[in-house]
Amino acid sequence: MWEGSTKDGCTIIRSGPDYNKINATLIFPDGSDLAIKERLQVLNPTNNAVLSIFVGTYETAEEAILAMRGVNNMLCNLGRYNDAVGMSLKRNHYMSGWRKGARTLSELQLGLRPCGLCHQTFSTKKCSSCKFQWYCCVEHQKDDWSRHKPICKEARARRKKASKTIKSAKTSVQEDRIKAKEINTSLKREVLSPPATQKEKDDVSKLYASLFGLCGSQLDVWSKLQLFKVIDAQPRFWSILMDFYPDFLTKIEGFILECDGFNDRDKKRWKPVQTPCVGGWFCSVLLRGMTETGTKIFNGCNAMRTTQFMVNTDRGFESMLVCLHGTLQKLLHPKVGCGEVQRFYDRSIRSLHGFLCFSVLCNKKVGGAIVAAHLGKPNVVSLFKQMLDMVDDPKNDKYDLGNPVQNEPPGVLRPMFNNLIGVVDAWTEKLQVHGGFFAAMETGRGNRYIMYRIKAYRMSKIMVDKGRKINDEERNLLDKNEEQDMWKLVQELEAEKRLKKKKKKTGKGRKGKRR
Repeated sequence: MWEGSTKDGCTIIRSGPDYNKINATLIFPDGSDLAIKERLQVLNPTNNAVLSIFVGTYETAEEAILAMRGVNNMLCNLGRYNDAVGMSLKRNHYMSGWRKGARTLSELQLGLRPCGLCHQTFSTKKCSSCKFQWYCCVEHQKDDWSRHKPICKEARARRKKASKTIKSAKTSVQEDRIKAKEINTSLKREVLSPPATQKEKDDVSKLYASLFGLCGSQLDVWSKLQLFKVIDAQPRFWSILMDFYPDFLTKIEGFILECDGFNDRDKKRWKPVQTPCVGGWFCSVLLRGMTETGTKIFNGCNAMRTTQFMVNTDRGFESMLVCLHGTLQKLLHPKVGCGEVQRFYDRSIRSLHGFLCFSVLCNKKVGGAIVAAHLGKPNVVSLFKQMLDMVDDPKNDKYDLGNPVQNEPPGVLRPMFNNLIGVVDAWTEKLQVHGGFFAAMETGRGNRYIMYRIKAYRMSKIMVDKGRKINDEERNLLDKNEEQDMWKLVQELEAEKRLKKKKKKTGKGRKGKRR
């Protein structure tokens, strides 16, 4: 037995040398492990037998959960190996994840709150000095003091040291969480070292010709998108393309504009089929980034590649907006209905919108450069305006069904695109450029404007300042101050309205006077 042996999951230890650490326990069966359940019933047919597995003792809940997953995966996967060598290798792989949490039987028994004198478990009185030793009554604590006194002094020092270790571990976990949300901002150019071999040059040449139809045979769009994965699988290919084919990104933006553009003429003859979102594929495969900590977790965007495509090219960022605009038009098309095609375009919009809003435009190095370089172009502003008008049109509400997988209600497209406009608006204020951008959206000063400022702009401003998505604490603070901020905004708008009315009245009075 150990502390938490009857509870599946994590349990905080409240006695012994592992005080305040976490015990991890797996209990089978949990409802789905039918094979284990049948075997336990054979062993003990009268009772509902369960199997408790002690995983280990850890300093944080995150470590305990990872260790439990490792044990669970091991139990699920070991049965797939018929040879002893395969089972041994897999077992050693999983054991490395929780080996440091191992405890002996005597160490576990110290966590059951045994009385220091009579050894009765689950005692209720605890030594207030060391917080380790438990007693079943005050009399036993007094009788045991002569034995416990030197141990108490040593346990106090051990507890103090353990508290520092746990605190530093929790701080480290918190820092890792923050770093995991940091967006890559390195603009260091990818340099070929060693130089490209002739075989690599030949492979890239064939890939370039196949992608843009220069080799005679024309590939369909889906086949061309698979070539993006080939470039991603060979990291040196991107650098070779940049060095030997300077027009590569220009051709890519033309490819996206050709495939993802959707005008009124296309709208009339379009059939509801799943056409690929080329811009979304290009972003998710070749422009995704990694955390600055060097972990293999894709997060944000690759700042260097995104700058090369969306800042340095003439229509790179515009092609992404054309892709988003065209996909939105297909989602809201009357022919789409509520089937698999509708879900396909809904996923495409969410993926591309999330990448642009929370990875590219939030990036401290990339977002501001994009706004400064491209927001002054009429086509870019017009695309933002058209998308905002589409999601604000009440006629399109019936096509906005939300995301049942993530329990999102209908009507989520409007806040999504408000966030996108909000991030761009926050950048224009921060950089003091293109001040007429938000006025061009023509949101007015009514309820639509109020909801934009409260729901989207406040969050977008924090994202631009921090250079990342907001965390749970910042979101809770925004929710807490929402009513107060809304009241202030309403008061400002009413004062602005009174002042405008007063000026209008004064102007009329002066105009009516004659000399």
